[in-house]
Amino acid sequence: MTEPELVTQLSDPSEDAKAARIRLFEWFRNPESDTYEPAKIPPFYGDGFGEYNSLPQVDLAVTKTQYQWLKKWAEGNFTAERVDVCKSFDKLSPPEQAEALTIAPLEECLGGPFHPGIELTWPLRNKIMWKEKFRLKVLPEGEQPQDDFGYWLEPKIAVGDDGPLDGSGPGSLTRWLGVPWQTDEASCLSGYDPSTYLPLPSFWAARVPNQVLSKDSFERLTDPNLNIAQRLKHFDYRQDWLRDLGSQYQSRINNMVKKWYQLGIVAQDPVTVSDENKYLPSTLWIESERADFEQPDPSFEQVLRAENPEEQVIPKAQEMVDSVARTVPEERPKQKRPLFKRDER
Repeated sequence: MTEPELVTQLSDPSEDAKAARIRLFEWFRNPESDTYEPAKIPPFYGDGFGEYNSLPQVDLAVTKTQYQWLKKWAEGNFTAERVDVCKSFDKLSPPEQAEALTIAPLEECLGGPFHPGIELTWPLRNKIMWKEKFRLKVLPEGEQPQDDFGYWLEPKIAVGDDGPLDGSGPGSLTRWLGVPWQTDEASCLSGYDPSTYLPLPSFWAARVPNQVLSKDSFERLTDPNLNIAQRLKHFDYRQDWLRDLGSQYQSRINNMVKKWYQLGIVAQDPVTVSDENKYLPSTLWIESERADFEQPDPSFEQVLRAENPEEQVIPKAQEMVDSVARTVPEERPKQKRPLFKRDER
């Protein structure tokens, strides 16, 4: 999707490029469809995943507004002019600054799937929460949200008048999310169906990685002394981001609560492109800084011995990784690497 030739073709509103636009548009799920279409995109689980089977809500669709934009684009109803470069915040007028402060955090929100979600969740889809467009129905100052709606919260109470959605106050928007957030994050992974060709779909991969390109793999794929086939092998190899927390569910979520800050950081790193590595991308996202989890990996040591790298290659690759990794504070607590039982790895 980033090939310059394809981008140029899809940016052409003429009839000559219409077939290519239609083909891509038809790949997206229709948010109003009543058909289960797992082969379509986005490749993310939906609100109903894990609770229902073969329903459209099992997989995520773009919003109705986004789908209408895509439809207009596919029909050629668009202009291909480049968007103006954003102004510096200091150069905006006071009203523009106020609008920018409103837009900026919203642009970073992921939204769905609401299972239950990251920033907020399903109550926002109910009109009873809203006073008008883009304005929540806020409780009067000093009035606290009600928490007790009886032993059983029936749908007619949950979304009805005087229910928990009829007016928002402190905590009203986030009380529907997972508590603590770490257990929910460590529960929503990817590739639950092992029969799929790729480890997709997932939940919120843009914020919560599932499989990552490790520092070890990066060290080997940037070794110019390896043939391109072996380097591509290292490039294709991914490791689970949560691998250090164990594979047994209860152990993993408990460890996530205690040690979430020790997980690896994924940062962007440019790669020198040459004729020898033209099959590799020019930019990679690499996991590093795994805190005390970062201990010698026996399997990686076996690979090193088999490939017999020159001594200067590994330090050079390590220097590249360190250049984009954040600095770990000296006062960061040190913990021994946990040892898991055989059935937890």
